[in-house]
Amino acid sequence: REVCSTEDFVDSDAQLNSISGSVIFGPVHKSGDFSVTQIGGYRILFVDDCGAQIGEDIGYVEKDDSEYECCYAEAFTYKLSE
Repeated sequence: REVCSTEDFVDSDAQLNSISGSVIFGPVHKSGDFSVTQIGGYRILFVDDCGAQIGEDIGYVEKDDSEYECCYAEAFTYKLSE
């Protein structure tokens, strides 16, 4: 299971050692099937180039009751600010 799409993250905070912006992503699917029901939400975290988590989770987005038949790349948003 994985989200169908993630938008590139853009840091909107010009300050050094500070980060702000929105994490935007689509719904979870399993091999193209969007009727996945076994999740309650999405953990938001940073990963390295190999997909290994860096640090602690930074947030959580609850899964809503929407049903998707295909990928909607902007289904969920998590606003990150320091």
